[in-house]
Amino acid sequence: MIKKFFAAFGLMLTLSLFSFLLIMGGEERPPKEPPAGPLAAAGLVSSQDLSLLSAHLGAAVPALNGNGTGRVEDIPFQDDYARRLTWTDENNLTTLCIRPAAAANLLRDDTLSPSGEYCTVDGMTAIILQGDNHCQIHFGDENAAYCLSYNGSAQEVIQQLGALQFIQQ
Repeated sequence: MIKKFFAAFGLMLTLSLFSFLLIMGGEERPPKEPPAGPLAAAGLVSSQDLSLLSAHLGAAVPALNGNGTGRVEDIPFQDDYARRLTWTDENNLTTLCIRPAAAANLLRDDTLSPSGEYCTVDGMTAIILQGDNHCQIHFGDENAAYCLSYNGSAQEVIQQLGALQFIQQ
């Protein structure tokens, strides 16, 4: 009887120790940064320098190249402001970015409808919206929402996504 008691006690002690080590021995994860707070109005900035516009937006901007023109403007969003960047390159691909990412709906063209196709842009899943000879590819991360808008088929844009680069300040 005493042997069974000590065997059960030893088993319980071993399981308790093992559980304690499992709980306490996990890897430490760095705390997530909270999302950026509200944006204060900063006005309108127009430029042919995409890195300058990226700095004003406060996020990286996807583009095929740095040749084009664009602007950053503040637009009303939920009793505050959202900052929107519009960049049109020499291939007539328009890149739209908005911060905060919660304002992504402001980039959508309501005349387009989801095509049911998805693609990947720099590791981010993107949805494709298609209309009559016009398409948009929407994707985003925790900092900003992005939209690539093109007058043509989505396949033409998808073929160029490999050359897409994120321009930062």
